[in-house]
Amino acid sequence: EELKLYIAAAQEKKQAIVEQELPEKRQKAYESGNQMDIQEVADLEQFADRLDKRIYDLQLSRQISLQTAPQIRMIQNVNQTLAEKIQSSILTSIPLWKNQMAIALTLMRQRQAMSAQRAVTDTTNDMLTANSELLKQNAVDTAVENERGIVDIETLKSTHENI
Repeated sequence: EELKLYIAAAQEKKQAIVEQELPEKRQKAYESGNQMDIQEVADLEQFADRLDKRIYDLQLSRQISLQTAPQIRMIQNVNQTLAEKIQSSILTSIPLWKNQMAIALTLMRQRQAMSAQRAVTDTTNDMLTANSELLKQNAVDTAVENERGIVDIETLKSTHENI
Protein backbone atom coordinates (compact mmCIF):
# COMPACT_ATOMS: atom_id res chain seq x y z
CA GLU A 1 0.00 0.00 0.00
CA GLU A 2 2.92 2.33 0.65
CA LEU A 3 4.10 1.73 -2.90
CA LYS A 4 0.66 2.74 -4.15
CA LEU A 5 1.01 6.08 -2.34
CA TYR A 6 4.42 6.73 -3.95
CA ILE A 7 2.99 5.96 -7.38
CA ALA A 8 0.03 8.31 -6.84
CA ALA A 9 2.32 11.10 -5.58
CA ALA A 10 4.67 10.69 -8.56
CA GLN A 11 1.75 10.72 -11.02
CA GLU A 12 0.36 13.84 -9.38
CA LYS A 13 3.75 15.57 -9.59
CA LYS A 14 4.15 14.58 -13.27
CA GLN A 15 0.67 15.88 -14.04
CA ALA A 16 1.51 19.19 -12.35
CA ILE A 17 4.73 19.44 -14.37
CA VAL A 18 3.07 18.61 -17.70
CA GLU A 19 -0.07 20.71 -17.18
CA GLN A 20 1.28 23.74 -15.27
CA GLU A 21 5.04 24.15 -14.88
CA LEU A 22 6.14 23.08 -18.36
CA PRO A 23 3.64 25.27 -20.29
CA GLU A 24 4.56 28.26 -18.10
CA LYS A 25 8.31 27.73 -18.58
CA ARG A 26 7.87 27.19 -22.34
CA GLN A 27 5.90 30.41 -22.60
CA LYS A 28 8.53 32.27 -20.60
CA ALA A 29 11.38 30.83 -22.73
CA TYR A 30 9.49 31.62 -25.96
CA GLU A 31 8.86 35.20 -24.92
CA SER A 32 12.33 35.88 -23.52
CA GLY A 33 14.42 33.78 -25.91
CA ASN A 34 16.90 33.54 -23.04
CA GLN A 35 19.18 30.47 -23.17
CA MET A 36 18.82 29.95 -19.44
CA ASP A 37 15.02 29.78 -19.74
CA ILE A 38 15.32 27.38 -22.68
CA GLN A 39 17.69 25.20 -20.62
CA GLU A 40 15.19 25.19 -17.73
CA VAL A 41 12.51 23.89 -20.13
CA ALA A 42 14.87 21.12 -21.35
CA ASP A 43 15.79 20.21 -17.77
CA LEU A 44 12.12 20.10 -16.75
CA GLU A 45 11.26 17.91 -19.77
CA GLN A 46 14.10 15.52 -18.88
CA PHE A 47 12.92 15.46 -15.27
CA ALA A 48 9.38 14.64 -16.45
CA ASP A 49 10.79 11.79 -18.59
CA ARG A 50 12.82 10.43 -15.68
CA LEU A 51 9.79 10.76 -13.41
CA ASP A 52 7.69 8.87 -15.96
CA LYS A 53 10.28 6.05 -16.02
CA ARG A 54 10.35 6.00 -12.23
CA ILE A 55 6.54 5.77 -12.13
CA TYR A 56 6.74 2.84 -14.55
CA ASP A 57 9.39 1.15 -12.37
CA LEU A 58 7.25 1.65 -9.26
CA GLN A 59 4.18 0.24 -11.01
CA LEU A 60 6.24 -2.73 -12.19
CA SER A 61 7.56 -3.29 -8.66
CA ARG A 62 4.02 -3.14 -7.30
CA GLN A 63 2.78 -5.65 -9.87
CA ILE A 64 5.71 -8.00 -9.13
CA SER A 65 5.02 -7.79 -5.41
CA LEU A 66 1.33 -8.53 -6.04
CA GLN A 67 2.30 -11.61 -8.05
CA THR A 68 4.94 -12.66 -5.55
CA ALA A 69 2.56 -12.59 -2.59
CA PRO A 70 0.61 -15.71 -3.70
CA GLN A 71 3.89 -17.48 -4.46
CA ILE A 72 5.19 -16.70 -0.99
CA ARG A 73 1.88 -17.87 0.47
CA MET A 74 2.12 -21.10 -1.51
CA ILE A 75 5.68 -21.68 -0.27
CA GLN A 76 4.52 -21.03 3.30
CA ASN A 77 1.68 -23.53 2.88
CA VAL A 78 4.05 -26.15 1.45
CA ASN A 79 6.45 -25.54 4.34
CA GLN A 80 3.58 -25.90 6.83
CA THR A 81 2.47 -29.15 5.19
CA LEU A 82 6.03 -30.43 5.22
CA ALA A 83 6.45 -29.50 8.89
CA GLU A 84 3.22 -31.32 9.73
CA LYS A 85 4.40 -34.37 7.76
CA ILE A 86 7.71 -34.38 9.64
CA GLN A 87 5.85 -34.02 12.95
CA SER A 88 3.57 -36.89 11.98
CA SER A 89 6.57 -39.01 11.03
CA ILE A 90 8.19 -38.29 14.36
CA LEU A 91 5.04 -39.14 16.27
CA THR A 92 4.44 -42.41 14.41
CA SER A 93 7.83 -43.60 13.20
CA ILE A 94 9.86 -43.29 16.37
CA PRO A 95 7.41 -45.30 18.52
CA LEU A 96 7.19 -47.83 15.70
CA TRP A 97 11.00 -48.05 15.58
CA LYS A 98 11.12 -48.53 19.36
CA ASN A 99 8.50 -51.26 19.11
CA GLN A 100 10.34 -53.02 16.29
CA MET A 101 13.64 -52.79 18.20
CA ALA A 102 11.98 -54.37 21.25
CA ILE A 103 10.55 -57.16 19.07
CA ALA A 104 13.92 -57.74 17.40
CA LEU A 105 15.65 -57.87 20.80
CA THR A 106 13.05 -60.31 22.13
CA LEU A 107 13.41 -62.53 19.06
CA MET A 108 17.20 -62.49 19.41
CA ARG A 109 16.93 -63.48 23.08
CA GLN A 110 14.44 -66.19 22.14
CA ARG A 111 16.89 -67.57 19.59
CA GLN A 112 19.66 -67.58 22.20
CA ALA A 113 17.38 -69.36 24.68
CA MET A 114 16.47 -71.97 22.05
CA SER A 115 20.15 -72.46 21.28
CA ALA A 116 20.94 -72.93 24.98
CA GLN A 117 18.01 -75.36 25.34
CA ARG A 118 19.22 -77.28 22.28
CA ALA A 119 22.71 -77.53 23.82
CA VAL A 120 21.25 -78.80 27.12
CA THR A 121 19.09 -81.36 25.29
CA ASP A 122 22.01 -82.53 23.11
CA THR A 123 24.31 -82.80 26.14
CA THR A 124 21.65 -84.74 28.09
CA ASN A 125 21.14 -87.13 25.18
CA ASP A 126 24.91 -87.59 24.77
CA MET A 127 25.29 -88.28 28.50
CA LEU A 128 22.42 -90.80 28.46
CA THR A 129 23.92 -92.56 25.45
CA ALA A 130 27.42 -92.59 26.97
CA ASN A 131 26.11 -93.83 30.32
CA SER A 132 24.06 -96.55 28.67
CA GLU A 133 27.14 -97.68 26.70
CA LEU A 134 29.18 -97.65 29.91
CA LEU A 135 26.45 -99.55 31.76
CA LYS A 136 26.28 -102.10 28.97
CA GLN A 137 30.06 -102.54 28.99
CA ASN A 138 30.10 -102.84 32.78
CA ALA A 139 27.33 -105.45 32.66
CA VAL A 140 29.23 -107.47 30.06
CA ASP A 141 32.48 -107.17 32.00
CA THR A 142 30.72 -108.14 35.23
CA ALA A 143 29.12 -111.16 33.57
CA VAL A 144 32.47 -112.26 32.18
CA GLU A 145 34.09 -111.78 35.57
CA ASN A 146 31.31 -113.75 37.26
CA GLU A 147 31.83 -116.65 34.89
CA ARG A 148 35.46 -116.83 35.73
CA GLY A 149 36.60 -118.87 38.65
CA ILE A 150 38.44 -117.59 41.63
CA VAL A 151 41.62 -119.21 40.40
CA ASP A 152 42.33 -119.70 36.74
CA ILE A 153 43.15 -123.14 35.42
CA GLU A 154 46.26 -121.77 33.88
CA THR A 155 47.46 -120.53 37.24
CA LEU A 156 46.89 -123.95 38.76
CA LYS A 157 48.80 -125.65 35.94
CA SER A 158 51.64 -123.26 36.31
CA THR A 159 51.85 -123.69 40.05
CA HIS A 160 51.63 -127.47 39.70
CA GLU A 161 54.53 -127.55 37.28
CA ASN A 162 56.55 -125.39 39.56
CA ILE A 163 56.08 -127.75 42.48
